[in-house]
Amino acid sequence: MKATTTHTQVLSRYNFIENDFKEFILEKNHPCIMANTVFSMNNYELHIYDKLGTKQTAKKMLEALNDYIDSYDFSDNNFKTFIAVFPEVEIISEIEFENLLWRQLQFLNDYDTAAWDPQVSNDPTHKNFSFSIGGRAFYRLCII
Repeated sequence: MKATTTHTQVLSRYNFIENDFKEFILEKNHPCIMANTVFSMNNYELHIYDKLGTKQTAKKMLEALNDYIDSYDFSDNNFKTFIAVFPEVEIISEIEFENLLWRQLQFLNDYDTAAWDPQVSNDPTHKNFSFSIGGRAFYRLCII
């Protein structure tokens, strides 16, 4: 018999992860000023995914990123951050993380039908490289 997860359990898990993340940023003297600002202003979207580096995750993430982009006011100076969290993923090395990250980015790119943002390079070795989703360059892409 397969156990079912209730909406309350999902919400509880989300709240636990969100609070843990907020504590890490706001109460442990995290050095990133932007992260501190975004969390203190509650100006973020936190999304939880099961696996890093998979096509299934890319499809779900791309849908959420497209919604994020559609609702983002690019003419405003108020930043809003999209955070992808993978709490069940155990990564044993920096190399493994890099490989999973680049694989996830490749899958996102494979499913993204929009053209690359023309303001940035699509060549990761170029000094003006930035990852593009939905035709928009991302200032910084952090996957945790």
